[in-house]
Amino acid sequence: MTNVNPAELRAVMDRPRSIRHLAVLSPVDKARIDILTALVSKAGILSTLESTQPGLREEEIAMCVEARTSISLYHEIPSDEIPDDAMPLDSDGRQFLINVIDTPGHADFVQEALSCLRVSDGCLVIVDCIEGVAAQTKALLRLALTERIKPVMTINRLDAGFLELQLDWEFFYNDFNRHIEKVNDIVTMYHDDVLGDLTVAPERGTVAFSAGGQAWGFTLAQFARIYGRKFGVPEDKMLQRLWGDNYFLPFEKKWTMAGDPQFRAFNLFILDPIGKIFSVCMNDQVEKLNKMLTALNIRMKPEDLQLQGKELLRVTMSNWLP
Repeated sequence: MTNVNPAELRAVMDRPRSIRHLAVLSPVDKARIDILTALVSKAGILSTLESTQPGLREEEIAMCVEARTSISLYHEIPSDEIPDDAMPLDSDGRQFLINVIDTPGHADFVQEALSCLRVSDGCLVIVDCIEGVAAQTKALLRLALTERIKPVMTINRLDAGFLELQLDWEFFYNDFNRHIEKVNDIVTMYHDDVLGDLTVAPERGTVAFSAGGQAWGFTLAQFARIYGRKFGVPEDKMLQRLWGDNYFLPFEKKWTMAGDPQFRAFNLFILDPIGKIFSVCMNDQVEKLNKMLTALNIRMKPEDLQLQGKELLRVTMSNWLP
């Protein structure tokens, strides 16, 4: 997103149908700061800030991030992700300028938040995977729905969940599911016949999973493309199998609607590979990591492989799931 020709960016700015305004809904917490820091970094602002003031501490960088009320991001949608016939009808090409608007996360600034929402096309609901859906997030979401703003959601701080909680995959799946249900409970209360169904769901591409602090994240569609090719299954069919009560029995090589939690598709095909990457990086098992990188077709710089612990983990995950 950062290596953009100014002429290309200007060309997108001249096409109003290719500009989107996205409001961020979240209280002022770690999950919010992590996401905004990652976005500011993608926009090239943070690297400039750090290069001009190399002595900045983490909390000072966070203050600089919070001071920015909007971030402009350039994004081009690859044709292998979304075919031409599935592109939004009101779009004008595959290049988009996304203005991320940071809505005030404090309850005392409701009117300011309302002003942000009224110029937005959609909203991003940020949920901390450990803390869950915050009360202020719920209040902002209700405000957005009254303004007919369509929500999408990200469950953030997965890195903290893996490193701090260290629980089994089924616990994570159930926890993620509860967070999604809490958001959807609010969405269904504000159902609008004109807008239709606005509930969010991973299999519909409206829920992402992220670790803003390490600058990586994913949607089910990314893994559906990988496993769809592996199993010879259409991507849309594989997408539905990666969430909910879908289990794959590896020894029998068949799918079922019930089974051991370890064979739930989301746990087996997504959380387990991520967990293995976490394990080898945190234990500095470089030889095992190299084998996994080869299997995943990931190339890393030799100097990056010299890193250890969390730094090695951050670079590896951001290369795999940028």
